[in-house]
Amino acid sequence: MKTLVFPYTIALLVASATGACNSDDDPSSSASDTETTTDDTSASASTPSSSDPDGPGPGPDTSATTASTTATTTATTTATNSTDVTGDPTGPDETGPDPDSSTGEPVAPPTEPEIMLERPAGAFFENIDRDTDGTILVVAHTDQQVLSLTPQGEVGVFVEMDDWPFSIVVDDDGTAIIAAHGQMIFDQAQPFVTTNMIYIADRAGGADLLTDVPEASFINGICLLEPGVVLGVDSSASSLFRIDVATGDVSTWLDDPLLSPDQGGTIPAANGCKIYEGAVYVSNSDRQTIVRVPIEGGDARSPAVYFNGPLIDDFAFSASGAIYATTHANDVLRIATDLTIEVIASAPEGVVGNTALVFGGTAFDDETVYISTDGGLYVAGGNAGQSGPARVVRVPVGESGY
Repeated sequence: MKTLVFPYTIALLVASATGACNSDDDPSSSASDTETTTDDTSASASTPSSSDPDGPGPGPDTSATTASTTATTTATTTATNSTDVTGDPTGPDETGPDPDSSTGEPVAPPTEPEIMLERPAGAFFENIDRDTDGTILVVAHTDQQVLSLTPQGEVGVFVEMDDWPFSIVVDDDGTAIIAAHGQMIFDQAQPFVTTNMIYIADRAGGADLLTDVPEASFINGICLLEPGVVLGVDSSASSLFRIDVATGDVSTWLDDPLLSPDQGGTIPAANGCKIYEGAVYVSNSDRQTIVRVPIEGGDARSPAVYFNGPLIDDFAFSASGAIYATTHANDVLRIATDLTIEVIASAPEGVVGNTALVFGGTAFDDETVYISTDGGLYVAGGNAGQSGPARVVRVPVGESGY
């Protein structure tokens, strides 16, 4: 892994991602869609309980340090079963590791990065979550689908949708809650939409509209506040919305300037959210911060900036309290509790345009993260000719997480 200190500038991130799209994922190379449909499974994710309501607390401001990352940044590991970026596709190995002949289970945990799922340029894997049995659920935004992916590499369609799914979180009872929009993100000059909806889905393959969220400008990430209640992050305002899954009732849980846009351009403001140790953590991509919001009795308390550094899209906490974060550029980061930063995967591992990640949940893959990508499509403004394939890449990280 390569240790970095920051800050980034947004211009550098965009240039970095664009360079990688043009050099590392040749859009002229053809990526075939070789998915194997399997029995659908539903999804469930557990939220860690709080034993320390104060949480880890803010650390040092990393924005004062120097040294930036470019498209040439290289992690120390090399992906296996990847598409040759020179234009000779070997194709992702979607069969996964060799199973034990007696049990059907994988023989050994993964030790190298591996492309688990790939679709041609123009696809957009926007978000990802995990089922209680370890099945990974992947939001395929431009295909109007949520896909299922087992640790063994079996791919299926979890649900087909008439609207455009954007993010997913799984309740403790296995219900998948999906934030969706009435049009694809690239249908407007500004990539923020005003038709916000919440769906619920199950393993039967259907998705039912729970409620519209007309109060929101653009629901992006969602996270489980408590069983039956989710928070929706508004990326073009400064709000978190509380949504009751049983009733469909929507209310403003928090409105704060720390969640608001800074530059007011095409970069989302409040973006991803996760619950950890008695607080909600929200990435503000535009301001390049992570904001910590303490929870007391289910309500929000005064937020504070926990992290200043590079642009963060989505993220997840490890059991040690480290943050694994996507940047929607070339690099996937590990932010330690002292806020030092490592690159755990980059363009050579196939994670250009990384959008979200989730830890594996079985004994086989619980020390890995699954990373969804768009191949640089967002930076290219939706132009598939200037982006590479969308992928889900599994990367061993040596620790488990949530």
